[in-house]
Amino acid sequence: TIALCIDPRGGMRFNKRRQVKDVEVISDLVSRFGGEKIYISPFSAKLFLGCENVEVCDDPISACEVNSLCFIEEASLLHNLDSFDTIVVYVWGLNYPADEHFTYDISSLGFKRISKDKMKTQIHEKVTREVYKIT
Repeated sequence: TIALCIDPRGGMRFNKRRQVKDVEVISDLVSRFGGEKIYISPFSAKLFLGCENVEVCDDPISACEVNSLCFIEEASLLHNLDSFDTIVVYVWGLNYPADEHFTYDISSLGFKRISKDKMKTQIHEKVTREVYKIT
């Protein structure tokens, strides 16, 4: 499973910083999709403090193993999405400034959305969690 957070326009980061840090989204992600290990980049490490089975590496997508979770915050690390069977996308309820974007067309990679749920956090009135599976 690969997971990421974007704004409604696909924005991921601005000026080499994350758009927003929402611990409730990370908690939801880990509890629902955590798997055997969680692969993240050094940039994301502080979001997962206190989480078990976290593997920090420079290329989490290549390192990610079966039955594990790969969380990506940097557009430059996105590659080989078709090597995953599940993509989880959390969409913030607000547009943020962004100079890095998620530009993949998930459906053209053979994925179909299987669920779309709304959640409310202390930071966001509305966050949409979309889960895609390979068809």
